[in-house]
Amino acid sequence: MKKKLLTMNLGNFMASKCRDSYRAAADRWGAEYLEVTTPPATGQHHYWQKLLLHRHVPDDCQVFQIDADMLIRFDCPSPFDLVDRSKIGMVGSNPLDPDHGTSNALSCNYWSKELSLPRLDPMTQHFNSGVQIYSTPQHRKIFEEAHSYGKKIQWREKLWAEETILSLLLHRDHVPMVRLPKLFNQWYCPHKWEEMTMRHSMSQFIYHFAGPNNRKFLSQVSWRRLDHQHGRVDAILRRLPSLNPMVTEVGVWRGYLSSRLLAMRSDLRLSMLDIWETPLDGNRSGGMREQRTHQAVYWDTQEAWRGTEFAGDRRELLYFQNRKNYRRKQPMTIDRKPIERHSQDMVFLDSIHSFEHVTQEFADWWPKVKPGGYIGGHDVDSPYHFHVTQAVSEFAREHSLPVEFDRDSTWFIRKPL
Repeated sequence: MKKKLLTMNLGNFMASKCRDSYRAAADRWGAEYLEVTTPPATGQHHYWQKLLLHRHVPDDCQVFQIDADMLIRFDCPSPFDLVDRSKIGMVGSNPLDPDHGTSNALSCNYWSKELSLPRLDPMTQHFNSGVQIYSTPQHRKIFEEAHSYGKKIQWREKLWAEETILSLLLHRDHVPMVRLPKLFNQWYCPHKWEEMTMRHSMSQFIYHFAGPNNRKFLSQVSWRRLDHQHGRVDAILRRLPSLNPMVTEVGVWRGYLSSRLLAMRSDLRLSMLDIWETPLDGNRSGGMREQRTHQAVYWDTQEAWRGTEFAGDRRELLYFQNRKNYRRKQPMTIDRKPIERHSQDMVFLDSIHSFEHVTQEFADWWPKVKPGGYIGGHDVDSPYHFHVTQAVSEFAREHSLPVEFDRDSTWFIRKPL
């Protein structure tokens, strides 16, 4: 099956740096770059017309379709490795953007009634059409049907109509989907772009400068530069074996590191350990503060789980048993499926930074590391987390092992063969 990187550039709209990043990505991924410059249809907004771009691609192709106002970072992993050709891959819409989130909700309400379909949850079931991965000919029909509704309305009448209709049809037909993480389609509202572009680098794999108010920030970002946060990912990946690495991450929070590791290595298996929570029930005891804490942790859990959904059974959630101990920063027991001794190529510690807790983590996890594997972590040599440095130094001294320091305040200790 051939691979295509497909985009639509009407009226010479695309910035040259976008095209350069697309061509470079296509070369890395072994795909053909295809830029459509003639309208697939007439008399319609280009958001409707991009639903017909598949007509420019022959059968027996897997297509990575991308809007013309995006940048692909120079090290972005191939999405073709993450999405099976029998499925469609898309990124969920951003519920944290108040303008976009409100429009999504209005559009979901309107179009679910028009199409007599169950309403979508705009936070979890609405997809952004800036990045799409699909295959021909099996997915042509769904795009043609979604486009047919564009003949019935004017674009400005109902915002985000084309991606809402497409999302509704995908759910109606139970089309197999891969929810890609925001890494592959990250956009912000203008005030956030001002903050992010001050770095002149990219913290995500693909940036989406949607709309004229956001497009002005495109010139300030280099797709050839890594954000400093990538140092942690790189430090871990360089220490993993070449085939099927087994990694445990202790302290996941919202899954930012997890999603990057799983995307960069399509053969990696990851155990994610944190204080995951389920939704509150009406009978939960505790005051308002405890309930708010629970709800915040629950949303962190959801973000981590959805953000790594693309990896399927390559990742699993492991649970801390006692949240009260977690909040009090005391050592805790772990309720988990047994992880066998000498089974992990890497255990990465980034949970509680007290001396007692890190010391206990060494006792818990060092036996799980394979000979030749690593135990490592974050926030060493930080003035705010000096207990981490103390615990790491003491463990290394007791075992007569060197500590390897790396970018982004990371540390690693290798288990002797």
